Amino acid sequence: QDKFKTKEARALISNNIEIGKQKIIKYKDMELNGEDLEQSMSDKLVLDSYKYLGIEYVWGGKTPKGFDCSGFVGWVYKEVTGIDIGWCTYTQVFSGVEVSKENIKPGDLLFFGDKLAPHHVAMYVGNGKYIHAPHTGDVIKISYGIDKASVIKHIID
Repeated sequence: QDKFKTKEARALISNNIEIGKQKIIKYKDMELNGEDLEQSMSDKLVLDSYKYLGIEYVWGGKTPKGFDCSGFVGWVYKEVTGIDIGWCTYTQVFSGVEVSKENIKPGDLLFFGDKLAPHHVAMYVGNGKYIHAPHTGDVIKISYGIDKASVIKHIID
């Protein structure tokens, strides 16, 4: 069974993709059952998030049937790490340790808006890009630019 649900995700994974400065090998060469090639937890978070590319944004959504921004990152963190970071940006922003843009790593969370009550959250995937569920009428996708993030949080080591 193919764990990557959308053709966008399959296309991304079927090509060599970069996570941070590391290349991830082709999907067809990987085992995706928790025993996969001694990847770092950051790489696992990013790779797992890619399987949701193209999934529809649903306000309040917390499952693969549809996600909002906080439901998406909450789901991926719980699925990959077992860590419950909550399901709302207002609580997620208090998880982890704040880091500077210069120290950002794949898997870190980017919060946008007010530092204590952000309106949006995304996950950094490397090379100035992040994955997120943007808004109603859109889908989970990768976007560029982290400069507008008001807070960056490192959740895992």
